Amino acid sequence: NFVAYDVSEGAVELAKNLAKKRGLRNLTYRVADLNTLVHPENSYDVVFASQSLHHIESLEFYLDQVERTLKPNGLFIINEFVGPNQFQWTDLQVRHAQLLLETIPERYRQIIQGHGLKAEIARPSIEFMNQIDPTEAIRSAEIIPQVSMRFETIEKIDFGGTLLQLVLADIVGNFSDTPEDRAILQNLFDEEQRLLQSGELESDFTLMVMRNKK
Repeated sequence: NFVAYDVSEGAVELAKNLAKKRGLRNLTYRVADLNTLVHPENSYDVVFASQSLHHIESLEFYLDQVERTLKPNGLFIINEFVGPNQFQWTDLQVRHAQLLLETIPERYRQIIQGHGLKAEIARPSIEFMNQIDPTEAIRSAEIIPQVSMRFETIEKIDFGGTLLQLVLADIVGNFSDTPEDRAILQNLFDEEQRLLQSGELESDFTLMVMRNKK
């Protein structure tokens, strides 16, 4: 049995309808704010957070609740953005992303939902981030230190995104499954991997499987 939470009533209703259409009966969906939700003690074998933890401001409270609700040796699995808080990209990150953007032919850099050519990688202001979504990456850079203090890490798989997210935002839909397009994308992938493997940059996305210490 699975219990799924989302702060959006619309998202929960959509999920309920999809589950019903597919005949899934072992799912329970609930509207809840994980900044304040108190979980029942020793109730779950696994807690899974997918691209949601970086929206939680009361990070310590939520992680305390995960500890509380997991059974002894229960698993906590996260698939998360763990890069800079509120997308405050580092100067090094912006510089490398700009260099990569300039390697892409102009026909691939047309902004899809808008007009013009994507020519610059820009760090958004805090004011802009608060305007579009004040929860976005609110404490993302603190996720790994906070979970590492509470849980035993069984496996950690970093999967990049440090440059690709910046470079391909607003233009990724211009690429299709052709040899030429794949070659351009592969160049971006290879350069990001090179910088991550050298230690010059750190991964902004990670998958972690952890065990409850209690």
